[in-house]
Amino acid sequence: SLPSSTKLPDINASLALSQFARLEEFLQQRRDIGGVFHNALAESFHRTLTQNGDGENVFYSFPVLLEGSMKEAAAYAKTKKVETHPAFADSLLSVGDLENSDCPNAKTMLMRCLLFPLYPTLDRTSVVQVAKVLSTLP
Repeated sequence: SLPSSTKLPDINASLALSQFARLEEFLQQRRDIGGVFHNALAESFHRTLTQNGDGENVFYSFPVLLEGSMKEAAAYAKTKKVETHPAFADSLLSVGDLENSDCPNAKTMLMRCLLFPLYPTLDRTSVVQVAKVLSTLP
């Protein structure tokens, strides 16, 4: 009784099953790359978002909470051939569905959080390049 848009075609389902079998490996690769990025970012004056307590950070990308301009940091990363994306570009606040007063801390996050690529198939050269950008962000 599901709509056809919620069903995976056979090829996508096969791909999902093969990737699910390697889930722990993918998660470990993300942890390892995230560790490299975290150490690189520690050389700058920016920081990342982390989960407190017993939780484990397993990012689908690497969020950086910037101390300066997001536009400047994104332009710098682009000159180094590193693709970034504003973390909350599709949030209700960014598209105008909320007033700033409804979520007073959200505006800061919207204006300062930039995502860097972090996925298990990043090759070593790419990891080194992203880490270099993170450590030298303006």
